[in-house]
Amino acid sequence: MGIGQQGLEASIANGIRFCLVFSAIYRGLEWFFKDEYAFADFLGNITVDMAKTALIAAASWGIGTFLLGTALLGGSIIAVAGIVFVVGFAVAIGLEYLDNKYQISEKVIELLKTKWKREVKPTADIHKALHIWPKG
Repeated sequence: MGIGQQGLEASIANGIRFCLVFSAIYRGLEWFFKDEYAFADFLGNITVDMAKTALIAAASWGIGTFLLGTALLGGSIIAVAGIVFVVGFAVAIGLEYLDNKYQISEKVIELLKTKWKREVKPTADIHKALHIWPKG
């Protein structure tokens, strides 16, 4: 971890990248190996994972900036890093609890599935394609 605000922001940016890559790989493997897992499941889970990551990063950045800016613990970078980690971890647990309680991921996935069912799917008819050419 770097020192000060730039180190905090760099650490959070690296954490976001790691979480998004890990989430994409994990959800991709889940999509590949599960029988009842559609593209809507993959897309919905990735979307919710990204939203959770953004909220965790915002909370971590907010508490880190507050602690560094007020110099309450600015002299102890280790203490600030520990508090930022604990706050980020607590927010992650809280978001997971809310997701399970209110079934946010499942609702997003169902919304995607019903939206795709309602849209008119284009169909290809080779006979129409062959009959539109001029006869000559």
